[in-house]
Order: sequence, then structure tokens, then C-alpha cells
Amino acid sequence: MMSFPASFCLFALLSSVYLVNTQSTSLNCPILGPDFPTPQHISTSVLFSDAQASCVKLLSNSASTVRNDSAFSISLFSVDEEEVLFQYYHSPPVPPTTGVSTVDADSIYRNGSLTKVFSVWTFLIEVGDSYFSEPITRYVPELAASILKSGNNSVDFDEIDDVRWDEVTLGALASHMAGSARDVTLGDLSVEGGTELGFPVLIPSLVPSCGATSAQPPCDREDFFQYLLRQDPIFHAGATPAYSKIAFQLLSYALESITNKPFSAMVSDDVFKSLNMTHSSYSQTPDTRFGVIPIKESASGCAGSVFTSTNDLARAGRSILGSSLLPPAQTRRWLKPVTHTSDPYESVGHPWEILRVQDPNNRITDLYTKDGDVGLYSTSLILSPDHNIGLTVLAAGTGSDQERTRLVNSLITRFLPAIEDEARQRASNRFSGTYTASGNSSKTSFIITMDDRPGLGLFNATTINGTPLQLIAESQGLGSKIQTLSVRLYPTGLKTTAMTADGKGTCTSRISFRATFEALPQPSIRGWCQSWVSLDGNLYGGVGADQFVFGFAEGGDVAYVDWRALRERLVKGG
Repeated sequence: MMSFPASFCLFALLSSVYLVNTQSTSLNCPILGPDFPTPQHISTSVLFSDAQASCVKLLSNSASTVRNDSAFSISLFSVDEEEVLFQYYHSPPVPPTTGVSTVDADSIYRNGSLTKVFSVWTFLIEVGDSYFSEPITRYVPELAASILKSGNNSVDFDEIDDVRWDEVTLGALASHMAGSARDVTLGDLSVEGGTELGFPVLIPSLVPSCGATSAQPPCDREDFFQYLLRQDPIFHAGATPAYSKIAFQLLSYALESITNKPFSAMVSDDVFKSLNMTHSSYSQTPDTRFGVIPIKESASGCAGSVFTSTNDLARAGRSILGSSLLPPAQTRRWLKPVTHTSDPYESVGHPWEILRVQDPNNRITDLYTKDGDVGLYSTSLILSPDHNIGLTVLAAGTGSDQERTRLVNSLITRFLPAIEDEARQRASNRFSGTYTASGNSSKTSFIITMDDRPGLGLFNATTINGTPLQLIAESQGLGSKIQTLSVRLYPTGLKTTAMTADGKGTCTSRISFRATFEALPQPSIRGWCQSWVSLDGNLYGGVGADQFVFGFAEGGDVAYVDWRALRERLVKGG
């Protein structure tokens, strides 16, 4: 009997599970990232203005449904414009007895878990991400001491009962991958209400005396570790994400140990003062005259975490996207996922909650978000690196979490398509045309035009001796005569900056694109979109056949494109 290797059997099994759908698709497989160059000065766009008008109408019409104690502030911002692109404020219909009665751009909200972004940001500003691989036990002595069980010299742990803190890295803490507890005492039912629900009565030493409710004092460092070290692990470190608040307290302790500086002072100096965020503070409760305080201060939960305003949060988001406080390479690493979740459209970063939005053209946009909920406050910061824009929503009042979700969904579904359409329109105006080789003997040419697919479409391409690109693709095993070669060009973000002719400034003189070559239709099976694997896959003299570099006149008009593998410069015509 013929035998097959184990790998073949595994493939056959997977095929029976995943390859059930053998239909074909005419969709392209885009490269992850923007499909067109990011449009600058989006505020001048008619499409964007229409989206603004639609949002104002929606928000005005829905004002009557907002609760009497509710307030919210909204801003949309761009990296390349100092002024916000869009802002909207809603003041409580029934003015509160404390705090501001008319909400504006400088009104202060509490931010809850959005504070985690400032914690990680400060860590990166101070010491960078090279420390992310270090174990927490190197910097927090209380956890290092816990490695020895019960005062003896044993290093054998029961992994159900004991956290292996020496396996927990600083990067795992910053990305909810530590596998450790969510919180030390907050919400512990043994403090109040637990026995009424059928839980047993505990001895007093097991009932938290701090931090469990607003009536208790906050836990100090000694209390924190006393309760933390009693708790069981959730998972192995690095196994799967589990949301954790205490992870960021540990991260702050580690940073204090590394720098020998108070954490609150680092947040204030590195971020708030550097960005002139004059209406922001860390832990210190601001003057109530400037605060948005629904109902009353005690009910609102006005204590701890970061306080900030719409203006300040927009400054922070613009700085993150624009790398004003971090090197650009560090920002690119920061705005990346660390792990998946069980939702295929949500991933986790440091500490980002990454939402994946898929458009009808099969293109994925990753939105780097962080929500915060505390008391009657709900906030969101949403960054789109593909578009260099961000959104802030600060809400307060009864049902603020639901209000925040409604506002975020309404704004994203209106503004994101408008910015995508503007990018497509500007790319069409800038790049569309016929490109022909400048040499008399060369027959290289192609047309770039825009259709409803992602990226720039390259058509009717021929090489130096006039061979159609379709035939070259077929000779290399890509498709057949019954399929159509689809060539799409996507920006890489790589550019050349040059001095202007008068020597008084700089301009972008070249930008790089990479192409995908696809035979359509192609099989529609799970995992079919593999464009990242094919990049730079075919070389000619050490140069990728998929590399195209566009050159610009000083005014920004496209002058030529270099098809680098062919060593040819093609001049743009009409």
C-alpha cells in the first residue's frame, strides 16, 4: 500500500475543513496599508465638507434623544493641519450644579482606561521598546521575591495557583498578554453584596480593605502586592490576551525603577508639558470649574486616572501619528498588533484595541483605538495611520458608554468613506495618464487609470521589445489565457525629500510604489489573499519587478515613473 507523509495527511485534513468553498473571486488582494497616497489638507475637500454637513445634521436631529444629564465633545483631526477638522459639543439640557454648564473644547473629562495609552507612551518616550523583552521581576522586587514559595528555596510552582512572574515581560504587561489578574480588589463582591448572592462568608483577612469600592481608600503599594500575590493566574504568560488593569500599574513601577523618577512626573513632563496640554493632568483632580461633572462629583467618580479635554486629546493623537515625541520607527512598531482575539476583526496592541474595517474591495483598514470607562464617563481615542487622521469622543452622563458607541459609529461611517473617496479622486487626478519610455528604440509603455478597485490600475503594459506583460506573466506560471492579469500599484510610504529650486524649503521629489500581479478570477478559499508573500518575488539584476518610483515636478505634478527592473524612465503624458 502506498504511504503518504504526515504533512500530506495534515494538508488533506485541512483541505476538507477549509477548502470547501472552491468558487472563484474577481476581487484583488491588496497590500495591507493605504491604497493611495494620504491626501493632505483634507479640510479643503468638497467630499469632506459634505460628510461634515451630514454629521452635523445627524447630531442636531438626535439631540432630543440625549439624556438630561448627558454631555459630549467630539473632534476629528489630521496630522498635517493644526486646527481640528471637525468639532461638535453638546451641553447637558439640565445644567449641573457643579462644573461647566456650557461644554467647549477645553472642558475636562475623566478618561478611565484610556490612561493606558499615556502609560505606554510615556514608557516609550523614556526608555523605548527595547525593554519590552525584560522580565518584570528584574525591576519589581516584590515579584522577584515571590518566585521563592512560602519562604523556602523551592522553585517548583503549581501553575494553577502561582503566577510565573519571571516569565512575564514588560511588553506582555503593556499588551494584556501577561496572563495575570485583571485587578487587585476593584469590584470584589466580598466587600458588599456577595453573601446576598449566595457566596460564603469569608474571614476578615480575605476581604479587601482598600480599592474595592469608592467608599474605601485606594490601595498603596504594600496593599497592592499583598492582594496581587494572593491571586491565581488566568493563563500562561504570552498565551492569549486577557484584559488587565494591574498590568499597567506594574509597568509604571518598572519604569520608576529604571529611571528613578516618579511615574506621574514623567507623564506630566514627557507628554502634557511637551505638547502644551494645559487642561490635562495625571491622577490630580482638576479644578471643578472646568470639569464636565454630571449629577454630582461623587457620583461621577471624579478621582484618579488621566483627565483631559477635547483639544488636549486631539493634540496627543496628532503627536502620536506624527511622531513628534518618538522616532518614526518607534511609532511604526507601536502602531502594530501584538496578538489576535477570538473576534477576527479585533486585535490587541500596546495597549491598543485594534479594529479591522473591511471595505467592499477587500481592503483592510486597521483603526488603533482605546476606550475608557469610569463612573459616568466614557471616552474613545481612534487613530487611523492609513489616513493620518484621528477621532476623539468624550462623553459624560447616564448611559455615556452607549452614547459614546453611537457617536463613534456615526462618525466613522461618514468620515472614513469620504476621506477614502477623496484619496482616490486626488490619486486619479495626479497619476492617471499614458506613460511612455523616453528612449526612441524602447517600446515600453503603459496606462495608469482609476477604476473601482484598490490601488492605481496599470493597463496595456509592454516591455522594451514590445512584449505584453500579460504574456510574460503567463510564461512565469501566473494565470492562463482564460484569466486576466490585474496589476495594481500601492504606495509604500518611502519617499525622497529634496531642496526646492530656490533653496528655501523642501519638497517630495519621489515616492515609491509596489505592484501586485494577479490572475483574475482566482480561487476563493480561506487564506487566498497572500499579497504580502509575493512582494519582491521576482528580481531582475537584483531589482524587484514590482518596484515603481514616481518623480514629481516641484509643484507636485507627476513628471515620470521609473520601472526599475527595466531600467527605464517613462514620461507621463495626457
